Amino acid sequence: MMWFLLLLHSLAHFGPASSSDPKPGKIILRNLQDKDSPCKGHVEAYYGNEKGYVGDKYWNKATEEVVCRSTHCGKPENGIKDVYRPLNSKVWLNELQCQGNERSLWDCEGWPGPEVSFYKKPTVKMVTCSNKIKINLKPHKCEGAVQYTVQSTGQPNRNGYICSNGFGNEEANMLCKNLGCGGVTEILRSEWMHLEDFQNVERMEMNCSGIADVTHPWQCVQSASPSCALPVLIMCKGHDRVQLKGEGSNVCSGLLEKEKDKWKSTGQNRTSSDKLCQQMHCGASGNLTQDDKGHHLTCSDRVSVVLTNDRNSETKCYGRAISYKSLSQDTSGILDHVECTGSESSLWHCRAKHHNNIRCSSVPYVVCSGSVNVKLVDGPGRCAGKLEVQHEDQWKTAISDKWDETFSAVVCKQLECGASGNKSSKTFDKRTGNFLTLSCNNGTQISDISECITDDKGTQVNDQVEITCENHKVIFLEESKPCSGTVGIEYRDKTHWLSGSNQTWNQNVANMICQELHCGNASNFSSKPFKKQTSFLVESRNCSSSNKYLLQCDTEHQEPDNNQTLAYVDCEGSITVTLTHGCWGKVNISTVSKQGYVSKDAWTEAMSVQLCKELACQDKTLPTHKWLEETILTFKSLHALRTASKLSQHTLVDVDTKLRQKPAYVVCKGSVKPRFKPSRDKCSGNVEVFYEGSWIPVHKDALENIDNQNTICEELNCGKAVTRIEYSGPLEVNHFIKRLQCQKNTNSLATCQDVVVEKIERTLQTSDLTGLKCSEWSTMALEVEHSCKGEVVVYSKGVNNQETKRSFVSSQGWAAAEGERLCMDLKCGKYKLIENRIISAEANSLWSQSFDCSSKPESIWQCEKKQTAISQGNKIFLECEDEPKIALSEKCTGKLTINGSPVCSSQWKTDYSHRVCQQLNCSNAIHYWQSSPSSTDSYHVDCDEHNYLIGQCKRVFKNTAVA
Repeated sequence: MMWFLLLLHSLAHFGPASSSDPKPGKIILRNLQDKDSPCKGHVEAYYGNEKGYVGDKYWNKATEEVVCRSTHCGKPENGIKDVYRPLNSKVWLNELQCQGNERSLWDCEGWPGPEVSFYKKPTVKMVTCSNKIKINLKPHKCEGAVQYTVQSTGQPNRNGYICSNGFGNEEANMLCKNLGCGGVTEILRSEWMHLEDFQNVERMEMNCSGIADVTHPWQCVQSASPSCALPVLIMCKGHDRVQLKGEGSNVCSGLLEKEKDKWKSTGQNRTSSDKLCQQMHCGASGNLTQDDKGHHLTCSDRVSVVLTNDRNSETKCYGRAISYKSLSQDTSGILDHVECTGSESSLWHCRAKHHNNIRCSSVPYVVCSGSVNVKLVDGPGRCAGKLEVQHEDQWKTAISDKWDETFSAVVCKQLECGASGNKSSKTFDKRTGNFLTLSCNNGTQISDISECITDDKGTQVNDQVEITCENHKVIFLEESKPCSGTVGIEYRDKTHWLSGSNQTWNQNVANMICQELHCGNASNFSSKPFKKQTSFLVESRNCSSSNKYLLQCDTEHQEPDNNQTLAYVDCEGSITVTLTHGCWGKVNISTVSKQGYVSKDAWTEAMSVQLCKELACQDKTLPTHKWLEETILTFKSLHALRTASKLSQHTLVDVDTKLRQKPAYVVCKGSVKPRFKPSRDKCSGNVEVFYEGSWIPVHKDALENIDNQNTICEELNCGKAVTRIEYSGPLEVNHFIKRLQCQKNTNSLATCQDVVVEKIERTLQTSDLTGLKCSEWSTMALEVEHSCKGEVVVYSKGVNNQETKRSFVSSQGWAAAEGERLCMDLKCGKYKLIENRIISAEANSLWSQSFDCSSKPESIWQCEKKQTAISQGNKIFLECEDEPKIALSEKCTGKLTINGSPVCSSQWKTDYSHRVCQQLNCSNAIHYWQSSPSSTDSYHVDCDEHNYLIGQCKRVFKNTAVA
């Protein structure tokens, strides 16, 4: 029964392992008498990070083979012996039956389980393996890559490196102490070491976790994993970092310093000058001297650290590349993986990888604060404007999307423009060209704007930084007109007045002020008495011949008194602000010395409204639909003052160099006006509205309201609206009036509340547009047998607009000019002749007005002379050279042509077909149909009730090449 229980106890340890069971660990050799021999000693096994021993039951040569292999110590040698183990120590492994090819003792057969085999023997085996291990740092004794050398009898030495994988402070500290270098200072970046042989030699990993009382680093090694790519680098406390401090042109010559908390000159030096130079990558040898300041070392390499631009030229305080030149060897190289503490004397002495042939994917960009300057430009003074930063010896426009008043204050202080500043409410010229991106994080404190530079490129013009500083000030003249008035100085929140004292106020100062304000020289200057009832701040300006501007002169603030006078000046010039086409167009500024356009980017809607008011062009603006071309500008911007009531009194900023940009452009509401498209008709026809230099048609919805109709008729002196009529002719423009909103009794389109323009889309048809007929309508025709030859007749409104009245036109005043104009309106070619004819008794009365076309009008009705009495009783007979040729492609049927060109079916009516058939002696029309749209030139025809010949009807020729 007892035997049965013992068997169960043994078999229990061979059951399946739980995930919570301890794990088999390292196998090491430990030699208590010779700690420098990691490949000789008794065998220790670790199970669950707990140390134990290996029993010697069934021990043989194969067991020793496995021990030497698993400890990376080669092969077993003769000389095995027994050594005592501590009392009551654990024996994890016993009864091992190794074959000799296992990776570890844990893989051998036979052992029943950890600490299962009963082992009371006080001794265990000591094993001697063939390898002798030497570990050192490369290239310095106490700093460098961890290198090992394996020596084995009868075999060549093998070198290898310890990988950075799994290597930590525990391993580094143990290694430094083992090398006699004290503890570890830091584990260095592996990229700092250039090891040409690393990929071609052995590599191991070192991990001491779970091993108690490590006596030699080799006890911690294990085979390298495939991810081993970099050697481990360490710096021990026994290593001194050194640098040379001296001339900037050669960083390998100067006062020798060591780093002990901070850099200090060396006292007694025990390292050879050659090794010091090699340690600093300054050549193979050096010359060391000593004086009262310390040791001075000059190495064989002459090295300079420089900044270069894109052309590889050396620059000062900025650069796009960092390079060095080793002049003694006539080679060039580069630093990589640079890491500085900030206390080094040169970039060369920072931690880095030094090598002549490194290929870098990118190069660092350095901007020193000493190379960065700032200024405010395009503003009304040096303390307000758009921020420009001098960067790479070029002035670049600053852009940023995270700008606040804290950063503005830094700029203002640097410019000596006060202690504060804010994002300007003024609008400055938006520049194109070189930009510089500033990235200042909100809430951070900066002392110099160079701290915000992140990139030297940018395209976000809308994010340009604009600043007005606390001490911003400009001069002005207080008067109702520009270029004359009392001289004032406007500060950010107050106004000072210039003293009229004869000690400081003179012709030269007056001229300076007028010139600064673009008003020429002073024609008169005087002093005006101080107004007692007003609170004034007065200052004197002492100007010298070197001053170009008043604000450059020395200032003396004064308390006002009753005897004080103020400076007053009349300048010889004047300033005007107008639009190139009256109430619309480009903004044109004229001064005594120049005139031209101002930048669109510096112009505001408020300025547009004010200009429209000043030009009596209503107090509203309309959107532009024109593409604005860039042009040469004369002025960058103009800026409002608290005291200025007119744009001409604003502060002007002119262009100092040639500047091509889009100019400011304004369409005042007062620029719109209606007309009837010039034709033989008066007060009737296609309604057009003048908008930005073009006459554009009107949508029928815009004239649906009778108030809108009456407004147009009354503005054109055409009485009241009668009705809307169909639009006649093709579409010939790109835009149309979509909406009008006029109130009752409004007598001008310019005063209507709403005028909306839209671009014509393909879906818009001529039937969507409209014409208008007013109560004072009239039209002309030639009668009766021909379209282009006959007596000149006017048809107009009859009684109560219910009947049409016919009147003959008097021959009084008619000559060739009048005949030419009417022939053109009737599309009858050139004028041929005029005859006077006696009015028959049954004829209607003469038209009450005469005509005079000497001023080259657009239609015959623009020749009409109002309120002229008709004294001559003859009527006029006119003959033009052309007579329209009407034809059908077949006899009495087919495609209609006029003068050989087809007629568009749009707007065609059955009555028109009857006119054609009657004119061609084909009786009445039976039917007409529409053919596919013609791609050739064609006529659009529109007939009035009194037109009995198709050639008398209005016709518009559509040129498809133009359309």
